[in-house]
Amino acid sequence: MNQWNTINNSSTRFISAKAVGNAVHYTMANGQTWVKEGGTKAWRHTNPGNMKSTTFTKRAGAIGTGVEETYYTNERGSHYAVFPDWDTGKRAIKTLLLSPSYRDKDIRGVVKRYAPTASGEVNKAYVNKLQVCTGESCRWKTVKDFSEKELSDLIDGIIDMEGYRSGKVYKL
Repeated sequence: MNQWNTINNSSTRFISAKAVGNAVHYTMANGQTWVKEGGTKAWRHTNPGNMKSTTFTKRAGAIGTGVEETYYTNERGSHYAVFPDWDTGKRAIKTLLLSPSYRDKDIRGVVKRYAPTASGEVNKAYVNKLQVCTGESCRWKTVKDFSEKELSDLIDGIIDMEGYRSGKVYKL
């Protein structure tokens, strides 16, 4: 993550990205192309929440879309947002959680909408992880009632559940 932020925080930033096989090619304003290869989807897409590509994620700063297999169905064709850096991706999770679609939900409701299982049931392991991360006091609170620390802990729990393992970074 640090190497990536150093590259992206130079005098020019990433402006677009596209998935190519098990890699994502990021293009900078000066025409340079950098590649993230291997690792997890969250790492390749600089998308800590594995958020799907939508109008929302584009407004939140996504610079591209990657096509990946989905975890539960093993289908090709799930389109995930590609963010220019980790902080932009993390801010997108926070913005989403505070949006009308999530702010009135408790942790169970968040998980049911954010990470549904193929059968449509609530992912109990995901719920348990987020409840451990946020503490007992958040068990029945709605997101809008979380303190900044509780919200940060919720986001960190989501990131942990979505998985993160780095791969290789190189310049084309």
